[in-house]
Amino acid sequence: MEFLKTLEQLRTPFFDQFFLLVTKMGEELFFTVVILIVIWCIDKKTGYRMFFIFLLGSFVNQMLKLIFKVPRPWTYENAAKPVEGSVEAATGYSFPSGHTQQGIGLFGSVAMFLKKTRVYIVMVILTLLVAFSRMYLGVHTPADVFTSLAIGVVLLLLCYYAFRVADKHKYGDVYLYGIVAFAIVISLIVLSFDKTGSPEYLHGIENGWKLLGCCIGIIVSIIVDIKYTNFEVKAKWWQQIIKLVVGLGIVLVIKSFLKQPLLDLFNQSPVADGIRYLLIILFAGCLYPMLFKVFKRKQ
Repeated sequence: MEFLKTLEQLRTPFFDQFFLLVTKMGEELFFTVVILIVIWCIDKKTGYRMFFIFLLGSFVNQMLKLIFKVPRPWTYENAAKPVEGSVEAATGYSFPSGHTQQGIGLFGSVAMFLKKTRVYIVMVILTLLVAFSRMYLGVHTPADVFTSLAIGVVLLLLCYYAFRVADKHKYGDVYLYGIVAFAIVISLIVLSFDKTGSPEYLHGIENGWKLLGCCIGIIVSIIVDIKYTNFEVKAKWWQQIIKLVVGLGIVLVIKSFLKQPLLDLFNQSPVADGIRYLLIILFAGCLYPMLFKVFKRKQ
């Protein structure tokens, strides 16, 4: 806690805004945009695997939060105050850091697949910036952050070898997603016996359903692509821009405007979030890529 209080004394308006911006690289929206760019425009297999790293990391992180139940640092007596505007994205328990986990998942996977020294250096810098931003903003302790970094490295290594095994099977990636989906289902069953009803517990249940919806959506998307779609990601630069603008716009509409109707339909149950994320993935991985043939014909 003393380290956070030291950082609090060093804060300036400029760096407050700078690290509020940096920390967004560890948030869901940033990751979603990057992953969809890769899946739609660069290499779909790489994109699906980057998404797998993100899902696995998010699942492990959420489970550890619910196991250890560590409060946020600002809740302690005489603790450093968080930077204004940083608490909204600091949901659930504190340990370990979710933003750091997602940051190393994203930038680590980019480094893993590009395999270039300069890329390694840039990705390490970006990962450390996101990690430091969580401490600077006062929403995570060093223990939260460094634990996430360690877990992230371990998961990246595990995924690297898992992908090598998956390459030997036509539906290897489907099996990997299936394993994670099974683990999420088991965790949701176990969590259903916890009747504490705390905000952190409810947040964990909600995230569990979101991750399950994503897993099911990706499994369906990969199978449909192998059997039927086999969509092409290549297109002219202006076609790629149109593809991204239209696709991302529709994804954001589904994400934002279907939330309340689905919650009302499912009586405020977190299952609604799972359905919403399932629909997002099915659109992004199944329906939308069917239109890419139009761009291919116009090349």
